[in-house]
Amino acid sequence: MKWQLIETAPADGSEVDLWVITTCNGQVIEAFRWPKCCWQDGEWQDDYSAVEEEYIESSNEYVVKATHWIRIEPPADGGAT
Repeated sequence: MKWQLIETAPADGSEVDLWVITTCNGQVIEAFRWPKCCWQDGEWQDDYSAVEEEYIESSNEYVVKATHWIRIEPPADGGAT
């Protein structure tokens, strides 16, 4: 599987992993994989919260945004334990 642009991600509730960036005042300060997310109620979510957000802290503007997605691959053994 290859990472794909977020605009092409499934919006049917399928679980995918997201590539997420955090910017502060327009500069990327971190990038990371956010596992097991799905599009639900008009936003990207994991089991606990929304993935994307914007907020101001100490006069700095932070934006957390998904940019890419990838399908979650099943274990090589098919999930058998």
